[in-house]
Formats: sequence, C-alpha cells, structure tokens
Amino acid sequence: MVTSVFVEMALIAFVGGSLRYLLHDLDIDELRPKINRLVLTIFLPALNFRVLYDAALGGELWQVPLCALTGLVVIITAGHLIYLLLDTPPRVKGALILAGAFGNVTYLGMPILQRLYPSAFLPVTETVILYEMTITPLNLVVGSALAAYYSHSTQFSLKANLLQVAKMPLLWAIAAALLVNWGGVKIPAFGLNAISLMADIVPGLMILSLGMALKLSVLRSMRRALTVILPAIVLKLVISPIVVFAMAHSVALPAPFLQAAIIEAAMPSQLITFLTADRYGLDTDHLAVCVFLDTTLSFVTIPLVQALLVPLL
Repeated sequence: MVTSVFVEMALIAFVGGSLRYLLHDLDIDELRPKINRLVLTIFLPALNFRVLYDAALGGELWQVPLCALTGLVVIITAGHLIYLLLDTPPRVKGALILAGAFGNVTYLGMPILQRLYPSAFLPVTETVILYEMTITPLNLVVGSALAAYYSHSTQFSLKANLLQVAKMPLLWAIAAALLVNWGGVKIPAFGLNAISLMADIVPGLMILSLGMALKLSVLRSMRRALTVILPAIVLKLVISPIVVFAMAHSVALPAPFLQAAIIEAAMPSQLITFLTADRYGLDTDHLAVCVFLDTTLSFVTIPLVQALLVPLL
C-alpha cells in the first residue's frame, strides 16, 4: 500500500517534470507560479473550508499547531548551532536552515496522507490544514527574519510580513469555516458541491506543480554541495519527525491526527523557501540542490518514518 502510494505520487511528479521537455512552447517557470497562486488563493482555501465546515473539532485545534511549532523551533535552533560550526558563507547557512526547518506539508503532505489513510480522509486533511496554518505564516515572518539576519539585509519589516500573513486567503477560509462550524450555519448543497469540486483538484495539481519545480540541472552541482547540505537534509527528514513524535506523545494527540502530524514533520523542504531566499539574497543554488535531494529521498524516508515511528504509538 505504502509503495503504491509513492509510485503514484512519483508518476504524477514525473509528468510535471517532463512538461518542460515535452511542451517546448510552454514556459514552465512562468506557468508554475501561476498554478501555485491559483491553488493558494482559490483551490486550497476551498479545501480548507470544506474540511472544517462540518468537522467534529476537538483538542487537535491546539495540539497539532503546538507540535508543528515545537518541531520548527527545535530544528531552527539545531540548524543554527550546527552551521555555526561549519566554515560556510552566511548566505548558504541561512538558505539551508530554512530548508531544514520548513516542510512541504501541503503540496506533498496532503496527497500523501490522503492516500496513506483513505479511511481517515477528513482527520488527516484537517491535520494538514492545521500544520499549514502554522508553518506557512511562520515561514513568512520567522523565515524572513532568519533570511535577513544571514544575508545582513535591512529589508525585513515585521509589520509588512504580518500584513502579508493577514492577507492569506487560506487563513481567511479557515476562520470562515470555524465560524460557520461553531455557529451551526448550514450551507446549501449546491454551494458545498461547488466548493467540493474545487477542493478535489488540489492534491493532483499540487504534485504536478511539485514535479514542474524539480530540474535535472541541479544534478551538476550536487556532489560539490552534498557535504554542506547534508545536515539540513538530516534535520528535515529524520530529526524533525522524531521531535514531533515526542511532542505529540506528551500532549496526548489522538489518532489519526498523531500519525498524520508525525508524517507531516517528515516532509521535505517547503518550496516557498525559494521566495524568501530570493527576496533576501540567500544562496538559492544550494537551496535548489537541497530541495531536489530531500524531496527525492523523502520517497524513501517517509515510508521508513511510518514503519518505524507509527507502530510505536
């Protein structure tokens, strides 16, 4: 079951990665950000609303974000300490700390969890949403602050970044769904069906976009960069799920939210880190290699996390 899920995901990602070679008249690097924008502003908010609209909400509303936050703090701290010991330019250190801390919890996490746990579709999707509402805003604020520090940039503005977070459609969709849920408001069937049609597009489109972002050109610099990026990969794929495993246990996060949170912590680097790195002048070449490698390796490490940690629950 696990193997077939990752083969399916890899096949869709392969199709996405092949488009730049099959459709020469299509500018993939221009198209992919537009697809991502549609997902972030329309399709993903629709999914967030549909899942939370009539969900039986409980303690996971604070437990999952706390687990995500704990993992993030531990990994950022560990990454900072590790890269202090390495003779590496600050621009490279900053990029790799971002890569090790912020995971691809939605674009990769959502389709993988939905396929791994089809009988718990709504709870695991809710876990993804709660992870996303924690990780992505922190990437925009804390990630930007880290990037500014390591690039010695004066561009960082806490007010501007908080304003950017406040404008995120996915957060507005979550807030609206919670208000409707707690208020007992019923939405007409045709409205829910329309929202569901948009929500159903999300998983496949996310994996396709992920594949479109992966370029074989990064292989050229892989050997040279491997030593310096290895700590970031280990932090993201190995240490992060262990930290969240321990935290989830300590707060008694119930199943299946617990299993989903651990696997979310094992997701490879978040693609939005490229936006932060570009904005503050961090080293995107090392970041690209790191994202390529840990995304590829995650198709091996995520099943291992599920096999080694989840049975211990």
